[in-house]
Amino acid sequence: MNAALGLPKEPDKPAVLGEQLKIEALAEVDHIRALSGGGYEVLYIVRDAKNNSKTTAHSVKARQVIVAAGSLGTSEILLRSKAKGGLPNLSDRVGYGFSTNGDWVGFIEKTRQWISLSRGPVTTSYAHFHTEDPGTGGKPEFFHTVEDQGIPQPFGAITGAGVSLIRSLGRGRRSFFFIAMKILRVAVQRLLSIFKNAREQQDFFRGEEELIGRMMCVVAQGRERSVGQFRLGSGNRDTPLRVKRDDGKEFWEDPIYDHIRASLKRMAPHFDATPGADFTNPLIEKSIGEVAPTSIGTSHPLGGCRMGKTAADGVVDEYGRAFGYPGLYVSDAAIIPAALGVNPSLTITALALRISDNIIHALPPVPPPS
Repeated sequence: MNAALGLPKEPDKPAVLGEQLKIEALAEVDHIRALSGGGYEVLYIVRDAKNNSKTTAHSVKARQVIVAAGSLGTSEILLRSKAKGGLPNLSDRVGYGFSTNGDWVGFIEKTRQWISLSRGPVTTSYAHFHTEDPGTGGKPEFFHTVEDQGIPQPFGAITGAGVSLIRSLGRGRRSFFFIAMKILRVAVQRLLSIFKNAREQQDFFRGEEELIGRMMCVVAQGRERSVGQFRLGSGNRDTPLRVKRDDGKEFWEDPIYDHIRASLKRMAPHFDATPGADFTNPLIEKSIGEVAPTSIGTSHPLGGCRMGKTAADGVVDEYGRAFGYPGLYVSDAAIIPAALGVNPSLTITALALRISDNIIHALPPVPPPS
């Protein structure tokens, strides 16, 4: 990978940066302030290693600043920088255009074959739906991908027991009392299993691999509408960053999820012969609403400071340059303007490399030694 990016092939010969690069642990950026004479001041705190509630204020000044804290982190920093007057002329589009990338997770139980989700690579195969190719669905605006997904062995027990519990609750009574009694009954059954016939293996003694041995997990990504809007939290009972869709709908109501569910329903009989078998997303099962908010989990957050042609429709241009603030760059997933419907890691990497190359080429030439 290093060689592909033009870095030394030998891991013991890193690029030499001398004293020019410093990484500071336990540091959190509060906001960025534009200086009257040019350049920027980054104000941040450093948490005490032994008592993280104890902080020390610091700041650093630079002619150029590159913000790369991820979709959520970058959006929060720039929203706070604008709110505190550090970057008052930052585009009003900061915080807009957040996307979950159509992320979805589904489980199916009692598969025809032993799956062994905890063995091998996390992902070994994938499928594309609604591409421009014939026979894939014919609606490119609802393009999505489906991949198999492994489960780390330490999470085998909670996955194996939790998914089946949520599925059964979703089909019947869903009161909080019923859920509590169900959990209590399972706990009692496991306790009593210790005293049963030692020649018969009880469910209590099944290992993580056995619990998910006949379970299939898939993840999907799709072209979600990308209409999420971040705002800063307000009050002590709020988180620092909040997000909601600007069309009034919930994230899980996006049309892409209907198409993902339809694709998974077609796939389900190939894994489970049970009539009516289907993939379950534990995060939006009806039973979950009794104990937690209905939500969509995402591991690929995108947008929030997306690129545009002008400050009227974006925060940065195609090279990550913030409109109205020379020397201020954004170089991460926050600038991606729409859901990709695939794993975005290579796209983010390509953008970051392009932005860094452009910054380097724009630097004044180094004067010759005297």
